[in-house]
Amino acid sequence: MRRLAGLAILVAGCAMQAQAPYYPKNALNGLAWRSLSASEKTLYVTGAWEAFYMAYELQMAHANLECVRSVVGASTMLLKGTLPDLRREVESFYENADNIPIPIMDALGYSAMRLSGASKTELEEYKTAAFRAVLN
Repeated sequence: MRRLAGLAILVAGCAMQAQAPYYPKNALNGLAWRSLSASEKTLYVTGAWEAFYMAYELQMAHANLECVRSVVGASTMLLKGTLPDLRREVESFYENADNIPIPIMDALGYSAMRLSGASKTELEEYKTAAFRAVLN
């Protein structure tokens, strides 16, 4: 009986230390991505794409010149390739277990950069910044 109770405490402790699909900032990460079905992943990527496009249109309509360059640059990256290409890139990104803590939106950004032909250095800098953001 004592062994069973000890085992239950050990299992509960391990479960509590396991990584949850959400971080304190409520950013879905690779565990959440892996739990989605193929159609849910496609819907997620589609929604993110649409939200980005709407933000781009709003930014251009207000012509906040401080942000226009970054938004234009990001839009050219995000709009290269197709939604299935982007979804496959995110899948590939999360195949590496080290990338699991990175939020899905950062994985989308990384994947869009990769599709657009970003250099290895640019990709590593982006991923390093994403890891730093998770730790803060």
